[in-house]
Amino acid sequence: MELNQAYVALASQLQKVMKGLTAEEALSVALGETRLMLVRSGEQVLPKSRAVDNAVKALSSLAPDDVSQVEQGGAALRLVRAGERVLPKSRTFDTAVKAVNSLSPDDIGLIEQRGAALKLVRTTERVLPKSKALDAALRVLNGLTPDEVEMVERKAASLKLVRPHGKVVYPINHVEIAEEVSRLEPESAIIKYLDSDDRLKPADLRKIASELGIVVPASMKATGDMETYIARNLMAYGMSSE
Repeated sequence: MELNQAYVALASQLQKVMKGLTAEEALSVALGETRLMLVRSGEQVLPKSRAVDNAVKALSSLAPDDVSQVEQGGAALRLVRAGERVLPKSRTFDTAVKAVNSLSPDDIGLIEQRGAALKLVRTTERVLPKSKALDAALRVLNGLTPDEVEMVERKAASLKLVRPHGKVVYPINHVEIAEEVSRLEPESAIIKYLDSDDRLKPADLRKIASELGIVVPASMKATGDMETYIARNLMAYGMSSE
């Protein structure tokens, strides 16, 4: 009985649908070009196309959680062209997208040809052009001790260009040299120490002598004579003090 009533209701609804068809649509149904199908509540009819087929295929492959996100508005189907990709939304990816959007066509061409790449650069880092000079500087930096690095950072030391056959010349500390000389003996050791430092000019030797309490005669100009004079006077002073 219930089945008969269902058939009657269906026939009645089918009759209404047929009456609502245009003559062209009715002919299309009669010729088998189109057909009537059951459309449930919550379903809709869409034109047949590759785009719709693609969308249906995408929906059919979704996990239950993904379907739930779509229904709750937490996700949506978007058109993704060939050559595009879907990335998770985050500050990191936003930064990457911003970096890509700021690139010039030449820069993008370099990346595509693998002549360049996007890399993570921390706020304490910088990007410099690749060169032999930079490689040499980096080798020097990598060879520094922690104390030397700290000196460079507080500007107590710096990197300088030294040409072939050149050398690094440190500032002369007359007080330190005088203290070192005062601990040397005999006379020949003092002369050798002073003579080995080719930075020392007559003016420097006079300052060192002054730190030692020795007055070098104004007429004495040669460095060798001054070194000998300082050594002899220092040894004589040491012997007399004993």
